[in-house]
This record gives sequence, C-alpha cells and structure tokens, in this order.
Amino acid sequence: MSRPVTSQHDQYTIQHYPAKLFPWESNPYIFRLSSILTWAVWTCYLSAQAIVIHHMDKTSAAVQWSFWAGWFAEIFLSSNEFVHGMHIICQLLRSAKVGLRPHYRLLHNEAPTIDVIIPCCGEAVDIVVNTVAAAAGQDYPASELRVIVLDDAGDDQLQRAIERLNLTGQLGPEILYRSRKVDGIVMSHFKAGNLRYGIEQTATMGGGEFIAVIDADMIAAVDWLRRMVPHFILDSTLAMLNQPQHYYNVPKNDLLAEQAEFDLWFTIFEPLNDRVGEAMCQGSGFLVRRSALEDIGGWPLAHTGEDVMCSLKLLFKGWKLGYVREYLQHGLTPGSLGARLKQKTRWAADILEFIRTYGFYLTTTTLGALAHRDLTSLPITLGLIILPTAFLAAALSPNTTTITSDQFYMIRTLLLLTFITRKLNDYVVYRHLGLTRLSNYQSLNLWCAPFAAINYIRALLPNAVTPSFFITGTFTSAINERSRKKRAKLAQRLLSSCVPMYLAYVLCSSAIMAWCLWRLDTSQKATASSRTGNICILMLPGPVVTLATCIWKAFVPVLYMIAPPNVPEWKELLERDSKGVLRPKRQTQSLMDPSGSEKDDGGLRLWWDTLEMSVLLCCLWRS
Repeated sequence: MSRPVTSQHDQYTIQHYPAKLFPWESNPYIFRLSSILTWAVWTCYLSAQAIVIHHMDKTSAAVQWSFWAGWFAEIFLSSNEFVHGMHIICQLLRSAKVGLRPHYRLLHNEAPTIDVIIPCCGEAVDIVVNTVAAAAGQDYPASELRVIVLDDAGDDQLQRAIERLNLTGQLGPEILYRSRKVDGIVMSHFKAGNLRYGIEQTATMGGGEFIAVIDADMIAAVDWLRRMVPHFILDSTLAMLNQPQHYYNVPKNDLLAEQAEFDLWFTIFEPLNDRVGEAMCQGSGFLVRRSALEDIGGWPLAHTGEDVMCSLKLLFKGWKLGYVREYLQHGLTPGSLGARLKQKTRWAADILEFIRTYGFYLTTTTLGALAHRDLTSLPITLGLIILPTAFLAAALSPNTTTITSDQFYMIRTLLLLTFITRKLNDYVVYRHLGLTRLSNYQSLNLWCAPFAAINYIRALLPNAVTPSFFITGTFTSAINERSRKKRAKLAQRLLSSCVPMYLAYVLCSSAIMAWCLWRLDTSQKATASSRTGNICILMLPGPVVTLATCIWKAFVPVLYMIAPPNVPEWKELLERDSKGVLRPKRQTQSLMDPSGSEKDDGGLRLWWDTLEMSVLLCCLWRS
C-alpha cells in the first residue's frame, strides 16, 4: 500500500490511505463479461430445452407435463443466483466511472462530538459490559465521547455493572445506563423504539454531532471512530456510514454460511452500492449524522428492519449512504442451527416490512433489488416441491417419449456449456471469498427458503400477525450442538430444528430419482431395437442434475447435525488488552483483506464439484 498522506480540514487533521481493491475491482470488464456470458448461455440452454419439449412426442400427457414441470423447476431454483447476477451487472454499469472510497484516519485531539449507543434486551451481562468497555475504550478524545446503554430488559444487574464501570473512570468517557418505560397501550417497536428513545435522551443532554450504534455483542476496534469520522468531515452530504461485520466464533468451513453470507455482501454488493451512495445500514457499527436524522423526523419506528428503513428514508431525502471496507467490529454469531433459521426468517420479515411501507418505490433503489433477491425464496420453495413431483409423475407413467439424437446432443452440449460457464463465473466473481464458503452460501439459500416462504405467505393471509423482533443474542440451543462436552446425542440432534424435514426430503427425492433412472434404463433396453435414431427418455438431463444438487444442498443441515463443529465458549476466543477489554484472538486486518474475513478450505468444494460433474457426465453420456 502507498504511504499515507496527511491533510488539514478546518481544525481536523486527517490521514489518507488509498482504497484497497478486491480482485474483481482490478478487472471490472472481465467481471462484467463473465456475469453476462454466464446468464446468456443459461438463457440459450433453457430456450433450446423449451423448443425440444414443445416438439417432442405427445403420446402421454403425464410425461409431457413432467418435462414442463422440470423446466420450470430449473428456472425457479436458479432464480436467486439469476437476480444476484443481474444486480451485479446493473450496479457495475451504474458505477463504471465512479471512484473508490479511500481509507482515512483522524489524527490528534481535535474531534467532533459523538454519542455511542448500545441497545440491548436480555443478552448476557458480561457480554454487554465488555461491549461497553470496548466502546468507551476508544482511541478518541474522552471529552468528545459519551456512551449510553439502552436496556429494554430493565436488568438491575446490568445497571449496577454499568454504574460501577462509569464510577471507575478508567476508560475516560462518561458511561450512562437508560431503560425506557413502555405501558401496555403504546407499542414498543422493539429495537427501533429503543433507539429512538436513546437518541431523544441524548438530545436533552446536548447531543453529539454524530450518533454511533453498535450491537450488544459486538466488540469495537480501538480506532473504530477515528476511521469513520473523517468521511463525514470530507463530505457534508453523507448521512450514514456503514462497515462490515466479522464474527469471531464462526466454526471452520462455516457450513451454515454465518460469515460467508456477510462477506459476500460486504466484499461485492456494499462496495458497489457505496459507489452510487446507496450503501445499506446493517444495524451495527454505523455512524449517522444527527442533523440528517432530524431531517427525516428522527429514527424511524418499525417492528423489524429498522436499520434499512432508516437507510431508505435518508436516501429518499437526498442524503448519501456510505460504506468503509474495514473490519472495525467483531461479534458473535447465533451459534446454532435453530438460531440461524430464526435469524433468516426474521430477515424475511424485514423485507415484508419494507414492501408494506414503500411498495413500488422500494424497487427504484439497490435495496429494492436485494429485496427481490430475498423474495426468490418463494420460487425456490416451489421448485423444491415441483421437481421431485415431476420425477414421480414420470416414474409412475406407463409411457415414455423419444427425442431425436440431434435434439439430445444439442441439449447435452448446451447443458455442459452452462455448467462450465457457471463454475468459471463462480471463480471469477467469488474466488476472493473461497469457493467452499460460496457453496455453503448457495446451499443456505435453498435449505432456508421454505421458512422464508412460509413467512411471506402468512403475511398475505387475512389478519396477518405483525412480525416480532428476534434477538439472536438471547437464543439458546437445547441440544448444545457446538459444545464438545454438552452436546446432545446424535438421535436427539437429528430430531431437532426441522432436521427430520430435510432428511425426509433427501431420502424421498433420492428414492424417486433412482426409481425414475431405473425405469429409464429398463425402457431403453426394451426399445433399443425398434427406435433407431431416436433416444428414449423419461426426463431431460438438466432436471436430473438439478435434483441431485437440491438433494446435496438439503442435506447440509443433516450433515451439520451429524458432525457438528466444536466451538469454544466466547471468552476462550478472547484475550485482554491493556485496558482490560476482551478482544478476539483471531482478528482480521483492519483494512479488509481481499480474501474476505476468513481463510477458506477448498477441499469440500472440490469434492462437491467432482461429484456434481460425475452426475452430469453420467446423465449426458449414458444414452
């Protein structure tokens, strides 16, 4: 990296560092071309398949229906990746000539005033106290900093701990405890109501120029504020600045994509959104200009998704939203399969809240495009149902159908080309994340889809219940699957967190596919001599490969419960600094490394790609 440059802006001294590029930013044309080519080939393959199905032998309506069902299922199950790709292409076109955001650091003791707010509600007291100590122990002038704990649980033990921490004075800034009183008539609005209350409280005490918010289980880096504040000083139109989130208790290989999902967002989508001033608030570690909040009438009230709701309000008022590619906070993941499912369904509730509030106007922003990506859980769930049903219908039908050798070879060639281009695109676009972690993220989108889809469907029903806020930090696993000493036995683990549903899907779909392939083999032997030049089929090869992929991805939660990771208790992953604050032993570099937040073991991805290629080749050349 080049040597930093120092400049003076009014009374503030700021150090400048050039932006650190991710691999895809070094070659944006290859990045864009790869995405466009991949989805162009995919479209050609589906079009050719539709033509073949339309012109094939129609002796059996059931067989004909199963082919169309398989075709639609392929589209539905690729919808998430397709929306992903289209969003990347559109954002690259929008931001092609926009420069990258540099890194900054505020020097010396001249600094603007900041109120750091830590909302909590029932999290473990020692976790919250450590978060408060890290926020108060900033390398920032103590006279310009104030820390406020907003406790919606009204925990007396936490209040006493915060008061003791404040009385010692060893961390420097003032530390306050506040707990609002909500009667039975007024809605609390959960975290949003708590934040609004806290911001109003700081205004009565002579509010700081900026407001910083960090979650109760996040540990702020020592120079968190010094690295964030200069962006506001240099750009008066910037309302909010966001940063990535790193989790120090993520197990090796990250099978549930707890970190991989965030790294995908923070290394591709947020840098792209930042180029056009539309970076989404992620709810923790952000700074917001107080005057910008006042411009939109204060922190918005919402049952869930209050961070994105605030982003949208600021955006529609003409303010810019920024993002720094620096790891300045380290926190705890939910830590179990059950909590991960709860977290994903809560995010689905967020999307519903945004659509209810903004409707069509949401689609005009990059945030709206990502809402569409999350809504793909509906077609994915439909595809998961349709595909094995189509195979079952084909297996039960007494008839088969034929296509010409030329048609089969055309489909075979296009399918193989589609497979290769998608694998190459994964490497070009996502290799900095690690391909194993990318596979885990792609699997997550499939096995979590039914839960999100159920949430969306419930919301459409009459008298739908307003979604409630779920605090991941308070979720405890009854089976303790990540504790080597405390975890439940295998049988109990396999009967928890909807694992039986996944196991049933894997077994039933595998049996149906095997039956269908056996029937095809029998039919081909019986008609080998009488149908020269034609190929007897029960299902085109594409849906066979797709169903095999679905079976593997749906098996991930089962695999996780069979061989759960061993994760130490949170304190065992931390060590004390000079001020007594517990900080992660496994910290990332402050400036985001292009490889993402964690090293990736590519062995699992290599094994899966080999298996997937074997299934593909078997389907293509068996005839």
